[in-house]
Amino acid sequence: MNEIDEWLTLKQAAELVGVTPRTVQNWIKNGKIKGYQVVGRIRVKRSDVDALYQPKEEKQPSDK
Repeated sequence: MNEIDEWLTLKQAAELVGVTPRTVQNWIKNGKIKGYQVVGRIRVKRSDVDALYQPKEEKQPSDK
């Protein structure tokens, strides 16, 4: 996590990754990302959204 993390609305998060706000709601419901209640509204951390789209490191086969 960044020292200072940006909070996004569901709409902002959706626009960032090219999906609908409903998809972001489903990700929260299914545990794919964490949603936070901030002043009565749901927000997500930008770093959590960004992490969904970072390439995962592939395991290299060991040389034997």
